[in-house]
Amino acid sequence: MFVRIAALGFSLALAGCGAGGAVAPAKAPEAPLDQGPAGGPRPDDVTPAGLGAAPAGIPEPPKECAAFVGEAAASCVAGDAREQLASALAAAPEARDVALRCLERSTQLPAGLVRALRADLAPRGCGDSIVADSAGAPGPTRELADALVALGIGARLYRSVRDAPLPRPPFDKPAFLKHFQEVLRPWIVQQAHAVDVLSRVGPRLSGYAKAVVALEAGLADMRFVEVARSIELPAEMKDDPEIRETYLVALEQALEPRVARGRDAALVGLGELSRQGITYDRRLSDARRLLSELYAGRRIDALDRLVVPPLPAPVLDTTELKLAATLPAFYTLRLDPTPKVDDAKLLRARLERGVAPGLWLSEPSAITSAELAAIQRRALFELGRLYFWAEPFARAARIEAAATDSEAALLVGISKVLMRGPRNAAALMLGPSTLPAELRDTAALDALAKQKGPMAGMAELDAAYLRGLAPPPSDPAFWKEQRTRYERARARLDAPTAKALAADLAKAAADTENELRKHREP
Repeated sequence: MFVRIAALGFSLALAGCGAGGAVAPAKAPEAPLDQGPAGGPRPDDVTPAGLGAAPAGIPEPPKECAAFVGEAAASCVAGDAREQLASALAAAPEARDVALRCLERSTQLPAGLVRALRADLAPRGCGDSIVADSAGAPGPTRELADALVALGIGARLYRSVRDAPLPRPPFDKPAFLKHFQEVLRPWIVQQAHAVDVLSRVGPRLSGYAKAVVALEAGLADMRFVEVARSIELPAEMKDDPEIRETYLVALEQALEPRVARGRDAALVGLGELSRQGITYDRRLSDARRLLSELYAGRRIDALDRLVVPPLPAPVLDTTELKLAATLPAFYTLRLDPTPKVDDAKLLRARLERGVAPGLWLSEPSAITSAELAAIQRRALFELGRLYFWAEPFARAARIEAAATDSEAALLVGISKVLMRGPRNAAALMLGPSTLPAELRDTAALDALAKQKGPMAGMAELDAAYLRGLAPPPSDPAFWKEQRTRYERARARLDAPTAKALAADLAKAAADTENELRKHREP
């Protein structure tokens, strides 16, 4: 009876506050990204009216936010706005914000860009403090107006579902139920309602702004799951294996709708960010980590373990290149919407933050140099790896390379395998529980592994790793071969971290083989 009350109580607390329907279902990204400022009028029925008051239960911004609020200093001097912006971005956070305030009224920069940038670069819980008097104000283009609203809403979502008032042991069953009913459940109800109200803003926004709200809402939902799983049980329940197991099963069933909601919101956000080519974002990193923890069998970060040569360091000897390397990708497109995917130095600098959408939205013009080909190929490869996205891999595989270019051969070989994988993150998370068997066709990488040179060991390791993402069911012979492949890779690799990874994977393959053989024994 206690098990049913506890698990059902948590379920009702979540479901009774609009747990479903606030976030659009996740789907694969299909629509092309408009690379230039929209600038057009927005229908009146979806015009954000500023942030308004925060829902009940959302904590006030933390004290650290005070350093990121205020007017521009009297010491601001005139100058080239882009040079000043590049200089500000190189400063420490608080000094950076002070310098950015001097640029807010610059007519050389798009209206609203600097205020949104300040909110984006400040601590994530401070956004509403920074944009409070500008969200919904006339002037900025649609993308920037939406971003101002989203960063304020996102900050409130970021502060939600934290510091849960969990019961502190020692306590018995009656004390647990009393605390749950009088303290924890009201907190859950209030937080769930706040998340629901705030997340409803997201679908009305465009592009990057929609992603910000969707990701913060998804992360808030996933924090509910962490709270539920961290609740300490009464000793008499925890010490009884049957009761404990029954409770945990019931709890997971109760949490499933919230897990799915958080997953779908995160995938909506990932889809929007992928279309804008964003490869560095704090919300993106958090969402990938939590999705990988919740869905360990379909890890969106699985491709992070592929071993490839390091990127060459960017050349940052002009203001344009410095901005390209330090300005977040969304703001780069607002500052200069032209693709510029045929400039190798600029494209390499932009890779520090993102990949210009023009690189995959249209076929690039004829490549004029091996350097440009290498940077374009690597940009597409990194985008595909981050989002487990087949289309960039397919485009990377089509960029020709000289027969003697083993680094290009490695990236093309990996890309040819992964272009046959999931269409994108949503297809990975919502599709079949196993990846396509075509991922085991690593012929191009196997051929490279038989050659001499530094790429051979990487090719051997990456080929084995890709095969291991889509293993045949219950086949110990496959895992025996995997162990052999990893051991060969370890012998041929030079980098200590890569050698250690190969050793770990070889041991894991051997353990899997042994377990499968045990189950086959009569």
